[in-house]
Amino acid sequence: MLYINAAHPAAIKCLSSATAARYRAAMDDELDSRHIARVAGARRSAMRARSYSLIALLGAVAAFAELLFLAGRRIYYGFGLLGAALELLAAIAVLFSMRWLWRSFQRLNHEAKSTAAAPPAKPPDFSTLGDGSQFARNLHHIE
Repeated sequence: MLYINAAHPAAIKCLSSATAARYRAAMDDELDSRHIARVAGARRSAMRARSYSLIALLGAVAAFAELLFLAGRRIYYGFGLLGAALELLAAIAVLFSMRWLWRSFQRLNHEAKSTAAAPPAKPPDFSTLGDGSQFARNLHHIE
């Protein structure tokens, strides 16, 4: 078997044209399976990141509501306006982080829902495939 580093396409040029064509065909099959695995991994990671972004967004909403409640309680009972002002500033900072998290969630949601490849132009031809009955016939020939 001939081993050539696929990262260096110049190595293919030194082969004969027939050997290079066979090598390219074999590498295309391998690269297709690698590409499919990478795309599937990228989709899984986008879905995972989308979930994390949604969880962080819900946590930020809860923190924003809590900070507003604490600031309102301080103002209502007169515990201190400085503390209430700091809590309102923290609530504003959380509000900006909520905006960033929402945009991140939308971007990751679009990425997770988009398909990697367009559907094929013509349907695949399965006429050359068997129904699996040859395996049953091969079992009879084992004896």
